Amino acid sequence: MKTKMRNLKVTETIVWEILDDKPVLFVKRMKRYASNHWVYSEPTAGLHDFEKKYEWIKDIRHLSNIVRCLDKYHDVGLYDKAKVALFIYKKWGKRIRSHCDRYPQGNPKNKELTRVEGEFIARGFVPLNETDLDPGTDSYIETIGLQLNLVYPEVCWFASADMGLYDHNVYDYLTCMGIQGWTRSHLPPSSGI
Repeated sequence: MKTKMRNLKVTETIVWEILDDKPVLFVKRMKRYASNHWVYSEPTAGLHDFEKKYEWIKDIRHLSNIVRCLDKYHDVGLYDKAKVALFIYKKWGKRIRSHCDRYPQGNPKNKELTRVEGEFIARGFVPLNETDLDPGTDSYIETIGLQLNLVYPEVCWFASADMGLYDHNVYDYLTCMGIQGWTRSHLPPSSGI
């Protein structure tokens, strides 16, 4: 006889039970994951659900770290970790973002260079010589401190005159797609900046 697994509904009462009625403590524990940027190279449960809901890697990184925190400190039971993480982020996302972004993240150690390169490649960065970006006229985000000169293959705007030409501002794109301490925005020499 086949049994069908029911998907249990995640409610606020259930989330409070999972967090032992201590959401502030949960947010403080999230501080330990502030420097964890391994979203795609070390995926967690529910990554595809997170990608459907959120566009930016910064949000997906916080959601992945919520799952990591739930795994370490809390028992989710039969509930779907991804749904619990989405509920927590929807309810306390602003607090989690401000708490985790407040602490300096620093550079990973030199022995983690291959790990950092793997994460960039998993995010969609490619070597500069394999793109049609022109360093003389295009703005884009690039990696620093790595042997491979990786760039995200998307041209961005940096001045209000270019605002309608491309979808994203290079500085906003940098904070959403890059890793703090390992990326910078490339502005063409003609920008005068």
